[in-house]
Amino acid sequence: MKNYLIPILSIFITLLFFSCEKEINNENLNDIKWVLTEIKTYSEDKEPIKEVYIEFTDSTITGSGGCNHYWINYFSIKDNVIKLEGIASTYIYCGQEVSGFENLYYTILKSAERISLKGAKLTISCELGELKYKN
Repeated sequence: MKNYLIPILSIFITLLFFSCEKEINNENLNDIKWVLTEIKTYSEDKEPIKEVYIEFTDSTITGSGGCNHYWINYFSIKDNVIKLEGIASTYIYCGQEVSGFENLYYTILKSAERISLKGAKLTISCELGELKYKN
């Protein structure tokens, strides 16, 4: 029994280390294309129909909602609290399914309250749901 204890404990500690939430800063967010993997809401979970992503720089956030490109010129992140102001986007209709998904994405993004980073997974959340990304 003792021979198995150390390897099992080592694996547990490694898993715990990589699953811990990291403090958000420019080094672990900027210049990375974070691709949406899932939208979780209270009523349903949805996977993207097209590539949806978000990219951070020191002064702006840009991305694609799957059809239209968007940008945010004013944002702040402190202690994993995110505040976004003034989301602007192009305005192209891309069919009911894609545009409906994109509207849901923008609704949750505009309401963002928290941001967390665990390994290569980024989550932005609010009362309406969560946006889950990977890099």
